Amino acid sequence: MFNIDQFKLFLISLFFLTGSMCFAQEEKSSEYHFYRANLLYEKGNYDEAIAEYKKLNEKSLESGNFYYNIGNCYFKKGDLGKSILNYEKAKKILPRDKDLIANYEYAKSNIEIKSIEPKSLWIIKEVDNFFEQFTIDEITKVLFIFYIILLIVTGVCIVLRIPTVKKVMVISVPAILVLCNFISLSKRVDQINKEAIVIENKIEAKFEPFEKAATHFILYEGVKVTILSLNGNWCKIKRIDNKIGWINKDQLSII
Repeated sequence: MFNIDQFKLFLISLFFLTGSMCFAQEEKSSEYHFYRANLLYEKGNYDEAIAEYKKLNEKSLESGNFYYNIGNCYFKKGDLGKSILNYEKAKKILPRDKDLIANYEYAKSNIEIKSIEPKSLWIIKEVDNFFEQFTIDEITKVLFIFYIILLIVTGVCIVLRIPTVKKVMVISVPAILVLCNFISLSKRVDQINKEAIVIENKIEAKFEPFEKAATHFILYEGVKVTILSLNGNWCKIKRIDNKIGWINKDQLSII
């Protein structure tokens, strides 16, 4: 007969065995949906493929490849807005994937009318372009490393009593790196749930948040905007050229 300790051990073993079986079944089910979705995509059944990919999304099994494949499906369907939307989501996870970047840039080239980019210093553009190659997690880790280096360099300069001019020169390098990382990270964090893609073919951005308001400018499918505020069913948005207007929130999808 079992004693109480053996019975406890039996229950614990049963618990872990059941959990492992459920996890294995869940993993098998996810692999099946992903395989089936890829197969449907290859056969040109894009709507069915998207439905299979979304089943993975319902299980919170998101990945860069997941969004990349959905973006490809929408692009093949001719749904430019939703294809760019999913490419943008994939870029947040796989910012250096060459195939993704190529498809993303090609999709953007199909936008009917592109926004005029605001003028800015070339060095700011270069810094922004550089940090776009990294995820938020990667930027955070690099910021921490540079911050530690800055503290070490500063401490060494103080202990060794290095002359002020040389001290400033030595400390300025890691300090500038920390500052650039911090600014980039702040921008990226501030963009969370504020960047969106226009998913309708052609919409009118209004001066005010109601239908009869005068049209300020036109937005085309696939254009990225920044959400500034909400007013009922209306979104106050800013285009990349800093023009601000109001559009219906159903005409956008948050990245």
